[in-house]
Order: sequence, then structure tokens, then C-alpha cells
Amino acid sequence: AGSPTVVRLLGINAPEVAHDGQPAQCGAEAAKKALTALTKGRRVTLLTDPGSERTDRFGRLLAYVEATDAGDVSEQLLRHGLVLAWYPASAARPSRADNYDAAQTAAEQAGAGSWGECSEFAR
Repeated sequence: AGSPTVVRLLGINAPEVAHDGQPAQCGAEAAKKALTALTKGRRVTLLTDPGSERTDRFGRLLAYVEATDAGDVSEQLLRHGLVLAWYPASAARPSRADNYDAAQTAAEQAGAGSWGECSEFAR
């Protein structure tokens, strides 16, 4: 076991959990719970995108997370309507953006997760 690595999931944006005296955004706890369920106790592989920066402005590794028996964690979260496909306008388009956009569209059309529960989701 190596030292912990702080990772920012590349190509998605999740509702903010409560921090610094601010309440959690709608859907944040569901997204956090799903992320834990997809990764806890599983071997994960971190994959950077050759066209993207390796770290963000906070020094976090920008990576896709592949989990044993779960596949692309971000795509699973998108399919369940818990996060949004996103990348900074100033950044290169991630290589998985088309897949992520399709997963988000399917979840939105189905009213899955936060799409059906949070009026401010994607605003």
C-alpha cells in the first residue's frame, strides 16, 4: 500500500458536500454514498488522459477511476444521475467526454437520481 493520492475525477462535477459552514447541495450525500459503494474494498486503477493536465490548481491528480467489477466510476455515477459531465472551459475536452455526455443525457431523460429529485441540479 502506497501513500494516499487525492484524485479529482476527470470529466465530471458532483454536488458539493457540506463544508466550511455551507450546507450540502441537493444530491451530494447520494453521490458520495454511491462513490463509496463503487470504490470501497475494490482495487482501483487511476488513468490520466493524455490530452488533459495531470493535476488541477489544487494539486489533485486528474484521473479516470476504474474499479474492479464496477468499471468507469464516473460513468456509473453519471448513469445514475448523481453527477454532471463537466470540464473547465479553459481545459482540453477529455477523451471520455462523448461517453459521459451520453450517460448524462440518458439519466436526465429517465429522471434518474438528482435529475428527478433536485430542482437546481445542472443549473
